[in-house]
Amino acid sequence: MVKPSLSTRLADSPMADSSQISSLPYILPYLHPGYHEFSFGVNFASAGAGALLETRQGRVIDLKTQLGYFKNVSRVLRKKLGDKNARALLSRAVYSFSVGNNDYSVPFELNSTVLPSYSAQQMVGLVIGNITEVIQEIYEIGGRKFGFVGLEPLGCAPYMRAFEGTKPGACFKKVAPFLKLHNKELSKLLKKLQIELAGFKYSLVDVYSLMEEIIDHPSKFGLKEGKVACCGSGPYRGISNCGGRRGAKEYELCENIKEYVYFDSGHPTERVYQHLAKLAWSGRRFSDGRLIPDFIAEYAKLPLIPPYLAPGNHAYTYGANFASAGAGALLETRQGLVIDLKTQLSYFKNVSQLWNRKLGDEEATNLLSRAVYLFSIGGNDYSFLFDTNSSLLRSFSHEQIVGLVIGNISSVIEEIYKIGGRKFGFKGVNPIACMPYGRILAGDKNGEKCFDQITPYVELHNQELSKLLQKLQKELKGFKFSLLETQPFLQERMNHPSKYGFKEGKVACCGSGPYRGIFSCGGRRGVKEYYLCDNVSEYVFFDSAHPTERLYQQFARQAWSGQPRVKGSYNLKALFEPITGGQGGECGSNGDLVLPWNLGFGGGRGAMERRQGQGVGRCQGHFQVPEKHVPLFVFGDSVFDPGNNNYINTIGQANYYPYGETFFKYPTGRFSDGRIIPDFIAEYAKLPLIPPYLKPGNHEFSYGVNFASAGGGALAESNQGMKLGDKKAKDLLSRAVYLLSIGSNDYVFPFTINSTVVRSYSRREYVGLVTGNITSVIREIYNIGGRKFGFLNLWPLACVPYLRVIDVGNYGACFDQITPYVKLHNNEISKLLPRLRTELKGFRYSLLDFYSFLKARMNNPSNYGFKDGKMACCGSGPYRGILSCGGKRGVTEYYLCPNPSEYLFFDSGHLTERAYRQFSEQAWNGKPSFTEPYNLKLLFESN
Repeated sequence: MVKPSLSTRLADSPMADSSQISSLPYILPYLHPGYHEFSFGVNFASAGAGALLETRQGRVIDLKTQLGYFKNVSRVLRKKLGDKNARALLSRAVYSFSVGNNDYSVPFELNSTVLPSYSAQQMVGLVIGNITEVIQEIYEIGGRKFGFVGLEPLGCAPYMRAFEGTKPGACFKKVAPFLKLHNKELSKLLKKLQIELAGFKYSLVDVYSLMEEIIDHPSKFGLKEGKVACCGSGPYRGISNCGGRRGAKEYELCENIKEYVYFDSGHPTERVYQHLAKLAWSGRRFSDGRLIPDFIAEYAKLPLIPPYLAPGNHAYTYGANFASAGAGALLETRQGLVIDLKTQLSYFKNVSQLWNRKLGDEEATNLLSRAVYLFSIGGNDYSFLFDTNSSLLRSFSHEQIVGLVIGNISSVIEEIYKIGGRKFGFKGVNPIACMPYGRILAGDKNGEKCFDQITPYVELHNQELSKLLQKLQKELKGFKFSLLETQPFLQERMNHPSKYGFKEGKVACCGSGPYRGIFSCGGRRGVKEYYLCDNVSEYVFFDSAHPTERLYQQFARQAWSGQPRVKGSYNLKALFEPITGGQGGECGSNGDLVLPWNLGFGGGRGAMERRQGQGVGRCQGHFQVPEKHVPLFVFGDSVFDPGNNNYINTIGQANYYPYGETFFKYPTGRFSDGRIIPDFIAEYAKLPLIPPYLKPGNHEFSYGVNFASAGGGALAESNQGMKLGDKKAKDLLSRAVYLLSIGSNDYVFPFTINSTVVRSYSRREYVGLVTGNITSVIREIYNIGGRKFGFLNLWPLACVPYLRVIDVGNYGACFDQITPYVKLHNNEISKLLPRLRTELKGFRYSLLDFYSFLKARMNNPSNYGFKDGKMACCGSGPYRGILSCGGKRGVTEYYLCPNPSEYLFFDSGHLTERAYRQFSEQAWNGKPSFTEPYNLKLLFESN
């Protein structure tokens, strides 16, 4: 039985409906005729209302009257459910508020005497005072969980631009001080109530900054117009007469609402509300996605470790994250702007004292000794010196400066050890010199030179850190460490990006200047103009100093289960393993559980779609959290920072677009386009996401906390590899099914870019390179323990919509030049698998005929329930073969069909869900003519 959750909204005008995100039915208005069922919630909001009774008195439902309606509902619930059940429901409910905008805008609209009669502080005090009374009354009735939307930048709404007489069309600046002060005071109020009222929890959503970004840069959010309303009249369509019901009957209505920020003169479009709802639902991080501690937590079966300074965080039995962006081991590094390492240590001491009080000394000591303490620190100490041309460079040798940094790190480790810590994870400092940011430090206008002056500091730091950890392991009983080497890992990908699936290893995706090395991504650091690449996953670096999610994912795999190169070092999995081993299976490198299901490899179709669907569902969903968990504590810089710097006064923040676009779909406070190493590590280990400590409203940290704070990019490396461990792990690996769909891009890509590769090798030689790599991967998986493999052969690539537009001279025709490669590849794979079956004991396979499957539907779509087998549902050009679906790849205009299920292809290179479903059914239980020699069902059932 599902317990209903109550969602109650008290507001001025409709914001984005969060009921859809929270899986509730639509919450109906309280005054809706005949509506008397309130067990899922009710909406009391009234357009034009305010917290003050005087705001549009008599024409709206003011906040106090909305409260009266709520009291009526609470009485109805008590009558229907009984006091106990009603109170339980009211305590589970979320009370959502959007109120205050009209209290400040109406006085300016009416030129009210209120404005000269009260100061801004007094006026805001009246509004906040009324809000406080309403909260307290709801609390007394039984409410405990409150959601507030901060005020938006009303001065820039179309209707208020008309108030600015001196600069027509400019934002109305006089209202801004009221709005900003209101948001500040509301934040203080909620923090105060959280301390005073037992069980009080809140979420405060910063709409102001996000709306500013959307208004100023609409194109970054898929919009075209940020100042003019879609519907209305007058300048900027700022006269509120949309629909012709407010005096002025003549009005304009735009053709495409989805292109506009504002629907009418004062209210955003649904599309913008959707952005705000996502922000309200999931919050912000310091990157495009998760960070190293997040991944590590997931691998270790922990929930998201939040920032230590997030309001309302009071339970740390799973760890805490103290890291701060820009921080260093030295107090002098960005002093006053970041949380230095010693201060982070003091935060940890607070947590350990809290544990002792809550758990008792014995249990707290056990928990502290099981915990893993993760550090990313030092890079900012060296880069900051050169950034600021510090006198320390002239006063000390590089040996002395490194000694100071390592000395501070050593003292922090020893203090944590005295408190009870035993297991420590460290990453080395990045090769800063040749990162995009380092090239700018070099002062070369073209950015071709690396900043070699910093390299002696970086190399010596990494050497001394290694020596220190080995020394402490000998001196301190029970001390264990994992040292993750960053320099070779990152340098290899910078110098040879194509080996690791990247196209660009030196230029950043986002920024400006040579190599996009100027730290301007997002336009918030002095330089407003910046460039953002089309495909983030092709780049090693997201911005001038931080890698992309894809690179972090590669690092996460090695950091978690790779073979350590430093004497005495463990990989991170080994530090956690005494607790996490054998808890229902491991998490595969792409998010799959390596149970007797399947483990996907490759960048092609089928396997990747399956990984994204099942991997997230099973691993990111964090099933089977172990009863005895290993808490995760995270210290460091931007590599680990999940958003702590959002809550301190510093320019080192990434809580704005385009950070967060890949995974979270909104900026989170992390420096990346998507998920970061900690996020992946957490996912692989079947952990929930480890949240930032400073994130407002986080109150459950029983899996740990993330204190990290952004300020310098970092990666780490240990040799890629996998250890089997005990017999149980080997049995599990042998039962798994390994599904591969790979090769298509190896043939498509050279033709797409007119590569010399095609001309440098004969067809047989080139196909041999591809199948040779596939063979080596199969053998490696077999050596690790894999025995059951599923393969998709290549599809008829020549006639997919995308390939039809490659040859400009023969636009729309099948690209027959690729067909001999496809056929030869499929022929070689069909020979390879029987040969391996003979050579490798226990090797079993299913070869799935994707080629015939797709060709039959392309030629005769109606036989399989489709109307079109050659044209894509979404795109442009002949057969909609131009990859423009969504309008984000250069071509902004595109066509979207009304019914995708009638089409074989959804876009120019990918099938519809219906087509994938048909293929999956045949792959699972098809006949030998389609699945040779086994179908997938038989593979899964075989021992």
